[in-house]
Amino acid sequence: MSTTISRPIFISHESTGSLRFLVNQFLDWSADQQKNRLGWQGISLLGLSCFFTPLTFLMISLSGANLFLIMTALVAIEVNLVANLTTMPTKITIPVFFLAAVTDIIIIVVSAFAAI
Repeated sequence: MSTTISRPIFISHESTGSLRFLVNQFLDWSADQQKNRLGWQGISLLGLSCFFTPLTFLMISLSGANLFLIMTALVAIEVNLVANLTTMPTKITIPVFFLAAVTDIIIIVVSAFAAI
């Protein structure tokens, strides 16, 4: 017996352009990605562990090794690892992955400007 629980979506003309609507639409999309959970786990673990975090640490070391930036990059990768290894649903793991990736990109940009 399968039961589907869904909540009604009320869209008004005033809220379609708001940030709240976009965030809710993104969270609904990430909840619908549950069938592709293993793929998203692979993308997030490999993407952050093999690409973003090493590049972030390289940029931090080239700019002078700021301890705050190092700790921020470590927290970003650890939060992603914990979310994926505890097999949380995709409505949590996908936003955590994007938040960690954006954090790493911000650190890379800050480190690049600090190195100039």
